[in-house]
Amino acid sequence: MAKIIAITNQKGGVGKTTITFNLAKGLASRGYNVLAIDNDPQGNLTTSILEKPEDLEADILNIFKEQFDFKPQKITNNLDLIGATIKLAEVADNVNMYLPLLIKTYLTGDDNSENIADNYDYIIIDCLPSFGPLNVAALIAADFVLVPTKPAPFAIQGLVSLFKNIVMLKKHNFNRSLKIAGIVMNLVEKTNIHKDLEKELKSQYNDMVFEFSISKGTKLEESPYYGESVMEYAPDTKQTKQFNGFIREFLRRVE
Repeated sequence: MAKIIAITNQKGGVGKTTITFNLAKGLASRGYNVLAIDNDPQGNLTTSILEKPEDLEADILNIFKEQFDFKPQKITNNLDLIGATIKLAEVADNVNMYLPLLIKTYLTGDDNSENIADNYDYIIIDCLPSFGPLNVAALIAADFVLVPTKPAPFAIQGLVSLFKNIVMLKKHNFNRSLKIAGIVMNLVEKTNIHKDLEKELKSQYNDMVFEFSISKGTKLEESPYYGESVMEYAPDTKQTKQFNGFIREFLRRVE
């Protein structure tokens, strides 16, 4: 069965989709079977993977409507997608008490449905920056949480809220086996405040922080526009070296 990774931070602007996109593409290029799931109404992961977002065939909204009779959309030999559109926002107001269980039900199956997770090595879920029903559904389904952040005061504060909510979920038996894969520093710049905040983060969270951080860079920002990871788009850049190191470390942590 696949390892299911929820990529989340309750603070926006930390590059969750950039990490999700490059991690999914990087794992697929290494021969792993990967399912990327866009669980954010903004649909940025979907637009990064699909040349034309209107060509989306597998919509996560179907999961939250309990319409499980669809398969993920094949993108390449090793990469499939369940995408999202702005219509996913309507789920945030859904009072269906079973909604937080639906991603897990779709992926892992029950007596009457296919176990989708058996088809993959990794399932990577891109989450929105909040702690509503969509994120709860991802965290209940996940084996690991990967937390992107950037060296900025509000982004680091978002970690505290996220970890408190994870403890609450585990305490109330929603997903007692959920583990933290780690915190990855993203959008790092060579400024004094970034250096100071990075030291503060490592001091507070120790080995939970990935050794490899990702620097801010133009090529990294451009690559999703062309549907390519930074490793494909700009193989000789510092960001490519960093992402390759990050992926190797990710595999060590979750294996």
